[in-house]
This record gives sequence, C-alpha cells and structure tokens, in this order.
Amino acid sequence: MPRGGAAKRFLHDLLPDQRLVVEVDMEHLCPIGDNGTYITKYISHLANDGRKLPLTIHDWKHMPSHLIENVVLEIKQIFEYPEVLDDWIYTKINNRWKDHKFHVKKAAYKKWNTVEERLANPPHDVVESQWRVLVEVWNTDLKKKAICQINKENREKQQFHHTTGSKPHAKCAAELGKKLGRRRKRHEIFGVTHTKKKKTEDPDEVLMDPEVAAELKEMEEVEIQASQPGSDIVLQGRHDAFAQVRGRDKGGRVRCLGNGIKPMKYWGEESCTNPTTDPDAEVLNLRHQLENTVSQLQAAMQWIAELEALLSRHGLGTASTVTPSTDAEIGNSP
Repeated sequence: MPRGGAAKRFLHDLLPDQRLVVEVDMEHLCPIGDNGTYITKYISHLANDGRKLPLTIHDWKHMPSHLIENVVLEIKQIFEYPEVLDDWIYTKINNRWKDHKFHVKKAAYKKWNTVEERLANPPHDVVESQWRVLVEVWNTDLKKKAICQINKENREKQQFHHTTGSKPHAKCAAELGKKLGRRRKRHEIFGVTHTKKKKTEDPDEVLMDPEVAAELKEMEEVEIQASQPGSDIVLQGRHDAFAQVRGRDKGGRVRCLGNGIKPMKYWGEESCTNPTTDPDAEVLNLRHQLENTVSQLQAAMQWIAELEALLSRHGLGTASTVTPSTDAEIGNSP
C-alpha cells in the first residue's frame, strides 16, 4: 500500500486536535498557499489507498458514496476550510483516483506481456486481491482496450503542453493576480502557464513554443481591437479573448484554471446562456447527445453485467458493492 511519506510528512508538526487552515482563492474557489499544497498531497495519498477507494470499481460514478464520504471526513479531521471548497475537494478525489488507476495500468500491467507475469509482479501500491481482478478485467475487456487506444490517440493530438509541472494553474493565477494588482484574464494565465523558466543568460533563449506565442499574440490583438471605439467585438464573461481564439469551453470546463472550476460559479448565470445560439441547432445537438447517451448506457449495462459475473467468481460481490479490503487481506505487502 502507498506509504505516503512525503504526503504525510507535514502531519508530524501538528499538535493534538490541531487542524490546518486552508486559504482559498475565492475567485477560482480552490486552495492556495502552503496548506493548499498540503491538502492536495493528502488527497492524493487517500485516493491512492485501495482500502479506502477500491481500484476494482469500474467507474467513479459507481464508487459507493459512503466510501467517498469517509475520505472527505479524514480530510476534514486534518484541514479546516470553508464549504465553498467542497466541489473542488470531491473533484480532486475523483481525478486523483482516476490518475492512480491509469498509472497503475501503465506501470504495472502494460510492463508485462502475459497474465502470469502480471500476477507474479503485483505493484506495491495496490491491494493484492484487487490486483488479480484488475489483471483479469484489463486482459479480457476488448471494448476497454479500444477506448484506451482512442484516448491515447487523443492525448497525442494535444496541441499545447503547459510548463508548470505539478504547480496548480489556480496557484499560478493567484500569483499573477497579486503581481498585476487586478483580476487576471484567461489569456494572461495561458501565457504564464505555457512559458518556460529561463535557464541561461542568452537573450535569445526560446521560452515559449512558437505556436503558443502566435496564439497568445492573437489573443492580445483581440483585446486591443475590442477596446477601440466603435469595435463590434464584445468581450464579456466566457466570451473573452481566449475563447475568441481557442473556441468555447466544452461541457463543464473552464480552461486555464485547472480542475474543479465550475462554469456556473466562475462565470455566473451568463455561462448558461448564449444569445447567438441557433435554437434549431441546439435542439438537433441535444437530440444527438440523447441518442449517444442511450447507446453508451446500453453498452455500459452489458459491460457491468460481465464485470459482475467476473467479480462474483472471485467472491468480491458486484461492481457497485465492492468493499475495501482489510489489512488482513493485504498481508505483508508494503
């Protein structure tokens, strides 16, 4: 199991019954400061613990709610934060669990070519009984393999890569806001998060990808044009300079600001409306979405039935009732 040394080192300095107060960026509704870093690391530590959040759950939406609430309760025992941070907390737990499952498959499953090799080399940060189930599921689920291939191809198509490493975009945005002394704009955050640190004294050192630089310049030009008298360019809310160049955000996302930022909370009511939208096109789009959803639901139901049969053979219940393994099940695993 994950030892979590680095993630829990800060706990050694805590006094009994003491909680760390988390500073919140009220514009982006996410944690900042040192304690913001600590709570992020602690969430990762909890999400990576298969005894608390089993990896054998097929999809996060099937994760039993009481297991999630238990994790949130552990977080609240260490950290003190306002309720406005709840959405960010739940989203971060979700994302960290998914990231952990992805990296386990990449590092421990794909490393070997046969089922025997995979079972003989279980990763130290996965409950042993869960690893056997994961190997069987990943080895037999052809549909899942097809989806993984599509996801891999989509990642390879990603046009730009940020340069901030593990530093959250929200923290970059907060620092930029303090530096500018005003609300930062999305294209400004885009520039900061895609600029490399200077490593040499060479004045000609390239710190930004040429394509990123070109798009950033275009965004800045849109800002200038919109400020001219008589301009027909209106930059308001989500229809800002960034969106004018990079296009509108998709379902529930606010780009440049990191995970957990909800459009409604960031943009307000106007995020739900667009006066230029063609009503007929909207209806057609919704109809297509409904058809796709029905098709995906049917496929998911078939997949769940197959998974439940597999789990039943291992005596682990169904996909929606798998409970965490006890310490006794873990044996001597690290």
